[in-house]
Amino acid sequence: MGSHHSKDLAGHSRRGYKRSTSSKSHSSLQSSTPSALYKSANFAEDGRQYHNVASSAYFLPKDDREQDRLIIHHYCLKLAFSGNLVAPVEELLREEGGKVLDIGCGPGIWALEMAHDFDKAEVHGCDFAEMYPVEIKPANAIFNLVNILDRLPYPDNHFDLVQIRTFVVALRTHEWPAAIKEVYRVLKPGRGLGTIC
Repeated sequence: MGSHHSKDLAGHSRRGYKRSTSSKSHSSLQSSTPSALYKSANFAEDGRQYHNVASSAYFLPKDDREQDRLIIHHYCLKLAFSGNLVAPVEELLREEGGKVLDIGCGPGIWALEMAHDFDKAEVHGCDFAEMYPVEIKPANAIFNLVNILDRLPYPDNHFDLVQIRTFVVALRTHEWPAAIKEVYRVLKPGRGLGTIC
C-alpha cells in the first residue's frame, strides 16, 4: 500500500522531487533576458513538468494540466467577482485605453480577455514561467518572461491597473515587501490595484 520512498535525498530537487536525468525531461527556457535565473533547466516528475528556478518558492507544475487548472480557477474568480475587474478602472480602460499589467499571468487568460474587452488598452502579462501565448494573441497583449523579485522591466508610474492574484504560493513571507514595493513602483498614483491572495 502506498509507494516506497528512499531515504537517500541525493539527486532530489529543492521541492523533494527526484530530478530526472533524461534529456527528454530537461529543456531550457527560451528568453531574451540574459539572467541565468531563466536559463535553469525544467524538470519532469511523474509525468508533470516543473520549473527549476532556484530562487522561487513556487512549487506547482507548469505543464498543460496546470494551465487548464489555472484557466478553470480564472473562470471561478471571474464568476465570483462578476467579471475580470476588481478595481474601478473600467471607464478609463474603455474610453482612454490605459496600460494594464498582470503579474504572475500564468497562461495569460486574464490578460487575453482584458486585451479583447478593452481594445484601446495596452495589456501586459508577465510570469517567470513561459506558459502564456507567444504567437496567437491580440495585438494589444504583450507578454514578458520576468520575475517580480527582479526589477520589472517597466518605468515608474507606468500602469493604470496592476493585477496580482493567487500569489500566496509564489512568494515567501519575507519576499512580499519587495514585491509589493515593485508593484507600487510601476503603478500610477491613485490608479487600480487588483489583488486576490
